Amino acid sequence: YDGFRISQSSHRQTKNNVSEMQKLFQKDNGIPELFIGGLPYKATMALQNRGVRIVGRYGWILSFPRSTEIAPKNLKTQLL
Repeated sequence: YDGFRISQSSHRQTKNNVSEMQKLFQKDNGIPELFIGGLPYKATMALQNRGVRIVGRYGWILSFPRSTEIAPKNLKTQLL
C-alpha cells in the first residue's frame, strides 16, 4: 500500500523529454534562439517595456487620486 490512490490502475513512468526539446531551440553555440537580438526579440522587449510603463503609470495615478477641492465650483461668483 503506497498511500491513497484514486484509481486502481497501475501508474506508468513517463520519460522526461525536456532536454531533447531544448535542443530544438538552441544552436551549436549554446545560446537560445530567443536571445539572438533579432527584430522579433527587439519588438517583444519594446512591447514589454511599454506594458510595464503603462501599468506603472496607472498604478501611480490610482495611488494618488485627485482632490476635488482644487478649484471652487462657483469661481465666477466668487470673483465678482
